[in-house]
Amino acid sequence: MALPALPPGAPPAALYAERHGLFELLQSLLEALLLRQPPEPLPFLAELLRRDGDRAPRVLLLGPPAAGKTTVAARLCRALGAVHLSPGRLLVWAELAAGRAAEPGCARRGWVLEGLPASRAQALALQARGVLPRHAVLLRAPDAALLERALGRRLDPATGHVYHTTFAWPADAAVQRRLVPLPGDAEARVARRLLQHHRQLPGILRAFGPRLCAVDADQPCADVCRQVLERVRRGPRAAAPFAPRLLLCGPPGSGKRLQAALLRRRYGLADLRCGRLLRAAAAAGGRLGRLLQPCLRRGGPAPDGLVLRVLRERMARPPAAAAGWVLHGFPRDLDQAELLAAAGLGPNRVVFLTLPAAAAAERVTPRRVDPVSGKRFHALLRPAPSRAVQRRLRRHPRDSPEALQERRERYDYHVADLELFYRDAIHVNANQDPETVFECIESYLVHPLPCHSP
Repeated sequence: MALPALPPGAPPAALYAERHGLFELLQSLLEALLLRQPPEPLPFLAELLRRDGDRAPRVLLLGPPAAGKTTVAARLCRALGAVHLSPGRLLVWAELAAGRAAEPGCARRGWVLEGLPASRAQALALQARGVLPRHAVLLRAPDAALLERALGRRLDPATGHVYHTTFAWPADAAVQRRLVPLPGDAEARVARRLLQHHRQLPGILRAFGPRLCAVDADQPCADVCRQVLERVRRGPRAAAPFAPRLLLCGPPGSGKRLQAALLRRRYGLADLRCGRLLRAAAAAGGRLGRLLQPCLRRGGPAPDGLVLRVLRERMARPPAAAAGWVLHGFPRDLDQAELLAAAGLGPNRVVFLTLPAAAAAERVTPRRVDPVSGKRFHALLRPAPSRAVQRRLRRHPRDSPEALQERRERYDYHVADLELFYRDAIHVNANQDPETVFECIESYLVHPLPCHSP
């Protein structure tokens, strides 16, 4: 799978458009213009831009009976500041749903429509009336779990609150005595509604296609709401040109080099390992190389200004300029991150790989290098192929327990500041299979960043 890339030598205008989401904004404006077909397009577009480009949430929350749609929709509306639309409040579902969705309050704040559409015909009718969601979320759970939920629900006639015999039983004995079964929750009626849902579900899936995502509702309500909120805040993947600029941060031994190599093979990204770039620049000579050589001979860090010059030169050449890049080894602290951003070389995706110190020691300290071939081996994971090779193996000074502890302490000292600086970063557990780690990074790479509430 390849990402739609910016053309070679992408001009600053293209990078500006990507950074500020202009492609997605134009798509949103054109969609609204064609759907509503106002008599005066320019005032209509100006009003949309005043509402931040019509980026308000538009969510359909679907699912079988007792899947928790009402609870999830209410929490979603509180988190997003959106208007809650439910079938119980709409007398004529299609006309009123379309009318409520077009009201100024709904248009400005966004809306969450719960439980509709319940069939393909209803989905097409909503679409014909211009009610197009940005996200359609389907809550799924086994029928046995849904029956247990439905049959255990109890209504308090005095307050209208709904309780459950297993999950949410009131402590007040007086409330317990006046609870009655919820209307429509008889086992036969719930079973018929479940059967009807299963019959209509294939048509609903065809009506929304890739916009519909499923969430497992057979888990604690807080987890379901968190997953739904994450899906909604992450916009649909756009076909706009995109050059990934990915920064990998992590303690020594977390697998940054391996993940960068996997990304290079999969997406053709330039693998920018800072230490290797500095050594290559020093070996190439020239004025920049002569300035770097004393630093590398001493074994100390190179000045940040020289590092930025090396990175700028490398990022301007293919494949980094067109396909994008993955950077690791820099920045190591907040000052370097601010310098990188000020130079216009900042990443658009940041991943923090987390790894316990004990697991890092198991990965790093058994590593050995063959001084003859330059190949790297591991006493446990990748042993030397023969005794002759094994006898000449040497440990790199950076892999000693003392050096590892020093590098780890330096990383731990600065990581909190870097996490605050890169607010859209994700954290991936690196103490698992490398392919699993790669799948998490890949999902973050190809999907839009979450939309933060103002």
